[in-house]
Amino acid sequence: MYCKDCVFFTKGSDLDSNECSSPKFVYSGDSGITETDQLGYWDQESYVAGFNVGEDFGCVHFKAK
Repeated sequence: MYCKDCVFFTKGSDLDSNECSSPKFVYSGDSGITETDQLGYWDQESYVAGFNVGEDFGCVHFKAK
């Protein structure tokens, strides 16, 4: 399964502008994720960034176009 084949994927004009609109990708900031099937991303004023995933996160959210 590839992002390009998923309903949540939108191809941009270059690699940096591709987007995923899955509701399971959430900005978690300092609060963390609230569901075991989420990916929460965070940043610290452009100094460092990262993400955390719940144990059930994965291609289970793939939806074919």
